[in-house]
Amino acid sequence: MAELVLINAELNKSHADVISSNERFKAAFEAAEMGSCSLDISTLKAEMSREVH
Repeated sequence: MAELVLINAELNKSHADVISSNERFKAAFEAAEMGSCSLDISTLKAEMSREVH
């Protein structure tokens, strides 16, 4: 049981790290006035943002 608690804590930290990284990337793209692109691998649908002015 203790092992599951530790694994859950690690997963929660990893999730928080991913969210934080995503927020930093968004801020960097906005600051650089660059657009961005994402690709959903399961559907092969691409989404592109417009360049920020």
